[in-house]
Amino acid sequence: MRLPALFLAICTLSFGQQVTVTGYTEQDVIAILNGITQHLARLEPMLDQVRVKTWLEKGAPETYGIQYDTVQKQIKVLQTDLTALCQHTDNLQEGMKQLFRVQSFHRSLRSVMEGLRNYQNPAMADLIAAIAAEDQTYQDRLQYYLIQLATDKDAQFQLVDKEAQRCRAQLARQPSPCPAPPVKKK
Repeated sequence: MRLPALFLAICTLSFGQQVTVTGYTEQDVIAILNGITQHLARLEPMLDQVRVKTWLEKGAPETYGIQYDTVQKQIKVLQTDLTALCQHTDNLQEGMKQLFRVQSFHRSLRSVMEGLRNYQNPAMADLIAAIAAEDQTYQDRLQYYLIQLATDKDAQFQLVDKEAQRCRAQLARQPSPCPAPPVKKK
């Protein structure tokens, strides 16, 4: 009797949209993912103006070139993967993976901004950093959603496990069936 009640609680409708146990609708989560994707798209043309080869000629460490290439690749992969995640917003593992990738991207971007500040254009670095920082609200909302989703999935697992334990105990208390009589060969 508990499982139908849990199912009804999960399937509660609000304004015609399914509200998850986390308090977010699927559309809320999609909006968060699209917000992150849009910020990445805004950064792309700015990063195209970065001239890492010039930095290296000025004596910058080669690490900046590697980090810049990484940032460029991460943008493309993140945009594709975040769009794919919109199709399965309740996939906790994939959601966590994408959150960690977004956070890694921002760490790499901060390092590239140091190089941009030191070897090319401090004002451009500040502008890119400011636009990247706008993404923080979306990251925080995604992180909160994923924490709530993990908590909810854990509670569901515990409920199912408790019910399975109860069923096992009930089956163990039942008498075992009588063995079938042996079949005689002719």
